[in-house]
Amino acid sequence: MQTVAACTWLLAKVIGLIAYVGLGVLALRPGRPRGVRATAWVAALLTAGWIVSVAITKSPLGFLGYLLRLSS
Repeated sequence: MQTVAACTWLLAKVIGLIAYVGLGVLALRPGRPRGVRATAWVAALLTAGWIVSVAITKSPLGFLGYLLRLSS
């Protein structure tokens, strides 16, 4: 049986999920300035896309790894 620490891509997904929840709370909580909420909302959407790309590629970098390979 593998642990989360043994699968780096799975650990990255868990960390991304925690970040996604934190950004979602920041984006949806009333009383914050509209700019902060909008930035957190966009960041949460990007984080969700990154989590999906990590699941597809099985790489902790997800689509960022693909972008890094293109720039090299």
